[in-house]
Amino acid sequence: WREDPSNRDLRFLRNRIRHQLLPLLAEMNPRVVEVLTRTAEIARDEELFWEDYLGPLAAQHLHRDNRKVRVEIAPLRQMPPAVARRFLRYSLQAVGEGCFGPKPYQRAGVPLRSLAGSADFGQIQRLLALAFSGQSGNTLSLPRNLVARKEFSSLILETVDPDGPRFAGFCYAVEAPAVVAVPEIGSSFAFELIPYETSQARYNGKGENLLDCRVSNGPLTLRNWGPGDVYQQRGRRKPRKLKELFQRRHVSRIERQRWPVVVAGDRISLQSSPTGGP
Repeated sequence: WREDPSNRDLRFLRNRIRHQLLPLLAEMNPRVVEVLTRTAEIARDEELFWEDYLGPLAAQHLHRDNRKVRVEIAPLRQMPPAVARRFLRYSLQAVGEGCFGPKPYQRAGVPLRSLAGSADFGQIQRLLALAFSGQSGNTLSLPRNLVARKEFSSLILETVDPDGPRFAGFCYAVEAPAVVAVPEIGSSFAFELIPYETSQARYNGKGENLLDCRVSNGPLTLRNWGPGDVYQQRGRRKPRKLKELFQRRHVSRIERQRWPVVVAGDRISLQSSPTGGP
């Protein structure tokens, strides 16, 4: 057996605890090591309980999409504070590991260093405040490039790449008939000319929208939505902001940035689903 000189280096926290803090605590309570050992055992057993307890809740109220986790706020609000805090810590772990089983903190019996471990009590409290009283669209930055965002009745947790490319938008000229690919959102949009006499049977058909060619004073443009965009519904005298429509339909701010619109001249003619509607 040999003594490593680094074990006496007080620059390291573990050595200050071993050589300074524990001797001081032992002066106050000679059984401090026994007390700390017992406390660690209690904490370990309680962690195992929470892992088993939170698993079924996560299966009901957590929804995962790639590196994103959606937490339902209504059931979170009904939980006792201690459970709600633990549930959010569980949710943070799910963002990083994708574990929805009964024991998210372990894999093959080996403890994992989790995103949850880097969120302190104050951050969990701010996360609860965002969920319960924040406005839809509000965000909260957390450690390890984790961002929380409230979207209507849900709390979205996801990791972001601070050095990754930002969405710059898109804009494509349209000359029907054509299929316009929009790789920025992973969708394609088909445009075709349909005689008016045959169009009535297809009006508002599934995944289809009709646009009277007479409203276009020039070529059509397919682009993403922008702040301040307005549209005018048939039968209404004044235009309305698209933002209001998004709010009524519970379209999140992130989705709005990529939402495609067809513009005739400088007027928005229709709004299409970013999943590939015409």
